[in-house]
Parts: sequence; structure tokens; C-alpha cells
Amino acid sequence: MTRYKRTEILWMWISVLSVFIGLGIAVGAFGVNEFETAPMDMRIIDHKYSTIFCYTLSLQSEARFRAYRFTGDLRPRTRKRPFYKAEYTKYVDSGDYLYYNFYFLAGSSVSLISCSDHLVELYVIKGQGHFDQWKTNKNCSGCYVASAPVKVNGCFLNYNNYSLSTNETDTYFFVFMNRKQSTWVTAKFGISRVFYDLAYTTQMCVNKLGCRIPVEYNTDQRIVYHMTPKTTKSTMRMSSTCEARLSIFLTIFALGPAIFGLLLSLVIYFACSDPEPERILPRRRGVNLIINRPPELLDEECTPLLWETISSDPPQYDDINISASCPERPPSYEEIDKE
Repeated sequence: MTRYKRTEILWMWISVLSVFIGLGIAVGAFGVNEFETAPMDMRIIDHKYSTIFCYTLSLQSEARFRAYRFTGDLRPRTRKRPFYKAEYTKYVDSGDYLYYNFYFLAGSSVSLISCSDHLVELYVIKGQGHFDQWKTNKNCSGCYVASAPVKVNGCFLNYNNYSLSTNETDTYFFVFMNRKQSTWVTAKFGISRVFYDLAYTTQMCVNKLGCRIPVEYNTDQRIVYHMTPKTTKSTMRMSSTCEARLSIFLTIFALGPAIFGLLLSLVIYFACSDPEPERILPRRRGVNLIINRPPELLDEECTPLLWETISSDPPQYDDINISASCPERPPSYEEIDKE
């Protein structure tokens, strides 16, 4: 294989890998982050976000929210805890489930009164990972922190009053599993929340459905959002999108591979050599004789391998080439017989 061919293959692989790795990081690591949120949730964006790779961060939501930018860490405000009430009634088919999820800071508390027309089960699950595990295995005993049956007419008699005080910041899921007859389920939440202290933050948008926030390069800037309580929805879809910092991606996935490819191309040029050319003798009787020797050495050869005629018959004197290095022809058969 020639040096040119080796270099061509090298640059082909460098181009393909650079494009696929760059797109994979841009889309997979720092692309669109979709998640669920609830009324009054206050949460720091910490997934698919980087001050190096992100030029801006765009937030989109089904309900209005506020967004703040800050540097460093936020401290929880434990003295003042706003209280929030919400009541939801939904229909659950037999064998199906419904859930409500809230993002609680450590120190928040919630009380839940629930009821149904038929018996259902309540599961309290902490963390998205445990909830995903429970969805694949409804009998997973290690997936939930508490469970209790929801009795019939519990809403009128204040039955099924479940209380929870959170000691860890996480997403908490309240899941109603209906293993029997289809029924209506009512859930009444009373939530006392701990929020972050926003005294040292910069407010970027107020009561918006969408917000585009610029991000300074290579800093410890972070973004926190706060959902409005004025919504009838129990769960809203929200997304954060990291808009790529083009200069960083071009430097890492274009300029970097180009320099690397140039260095390897120089190594191939100086460390490797092209294969020696092949010489094909004149074609006789449908046979080609290929000699892998430099042309300048062929003239010095005095061997029957260089005969012009390739035949299965015994070689003839007349078939031998006469060159400057072999000027004399061997004597003929007649001359030998005379002697």
C-alpha cells in the first residue's frame, strides 16, 4: 500500500470519528434534557449543562416559571416554609397506576389524604432510579420507602392520612396502583416546602413559558427555576436545552483532529515507503512474467528467467537476450558438433 493510500484512509477515519463523536457529545451529553416537574418545584439544572460547552441555556415549560442565575452554591431557607395545598382526582384502569411527583429539598414535609371507590395501593418512592425500577417490577420491595392500602371513602372520614418528612433532596413519587377494579382516586396534598435563599441570585425571567439564559465561559454559574403554584396540572413537562458553544466544539472536534492527522501523516511519509514497482516482461503465449526488481538491475541479469519466450520446450540459444552485460552468444549446436 502506498503512502498516499495510507494517508487517505487515515484522514477518512479521522473525519468520520470527529463528526460522530462531536455530534454524540453535542446531542447526547449536552443536548435537550426533558423532565417532569410539579407546581412550586424549585430545582437547580444540573443535567446536560456545562459552562464550557454551553453558550446559552434555554428553558421551556407547559406552566409559567421563574429562572435565576447564580454563582457557587445556594443555601436552603429553612425558617420560612410556604404551605401549598392541591387536590387531584383521576380515573385509574384495572391493572394500571397513576403517580404524582414532587421535587423536595431536605426538610420539606407533606401530608397526603387519599381515597378511592375501590381498594388501591399507595407506594411512596424516592428517586427516579427507584421509580424506574418499580415500573419494571411492581413487586420490588426495596424500591419504595412506604406503602399502604387506600380504603374506600377515606376522603370523608380522613382515613389514609400519610405524612412524610424528607431528610434528603430528591424527587418523591406518590404512586397509586390499582390491581383490581377500575376506579376513581382522589389525592389531597398539603406540602410545606423548603426553598433556596435567592438573595444572591440574578433573576433572568419572571412568569415565562420559555426563557433563554446566557452562560459565561468556564465559570461556576448555575441556573435554578421555580415553578408557579397557579396551575391546575399536577405534572408538567419541562425541558432545558444547551445551545452549543461553537468555538469550543470546532477547537476540540475540528482543529484538534486536524493537527493529530497532520502529525500522523508526517509519520507515515517519513517512516513508511512505497512498495517497489513491478516489471512485466513481454507477453508470449498468453503468459506474463512479473519481476519484482528495480529496472536498473534487470540489465545486469544473465539468466534464462529473462528470456523473451516462455515455453514448456527446452530453452533455445536463439531465445537468449544479448545485452551490454552479456555481449557474447553461446555457440550453436552445429559449432559444438564440429568440434
